[in-house]
Amino acid sequence: MQTFDPLREKEFREVMSRANVRMTQQRQAIWNLLSVSNNGYTIQEIVDALSHLHVSTATIYRNVVLLERLGLIRWVHGERGEHRFVRWRPGHRHALVCTACDRVVEFEPCGLEVLERLLQKETGFSRLVHYLEMHGLCPTCRKSKEERKDAET
Repeated sequence: MQTFDPLREKEFREVMSRANVRMTQQRQAIWNLLSVSNNGYTIQEIVDALSHLHVSTATIYRNVVLLERLGLIRWVHGERGEHRFVRWRPGHRHALVCTACDRVVEFEPCGLEVLERLLQKETGFSRLVHYLEMHGLCPTCRKSKEERKDAET
């Protein structure tokens, strides 16, 4: 399994440029916010964090949808049932989400391409896509849990 470094500012700007999407203050602010956390943010948390810019919830939502469509951010399921948005690298990647700290890590490959081809052949469906999200304890939280368990014994 291979994990990836987060998308850098230069790469972010290149994707925006190739898509002919203008860099606005709101888009940059959302990207900057998501760049400081591996845990991501809900829409409401983004709105709250950017309240000093006096950006409407609708503007933030539209920009989040745009950045997601470009593959620059992705939502993952949080442990409390909410969608959390994290920065992302465009392309075929999936998420590992820590059930304790909400940290998100990208990984590839998933091996489901074979299943997609089989389903396409058997059902006639075309352009199949899939989303895979795994939840578990990250190494830091697992170690912390083990240390607490050892301390109790």
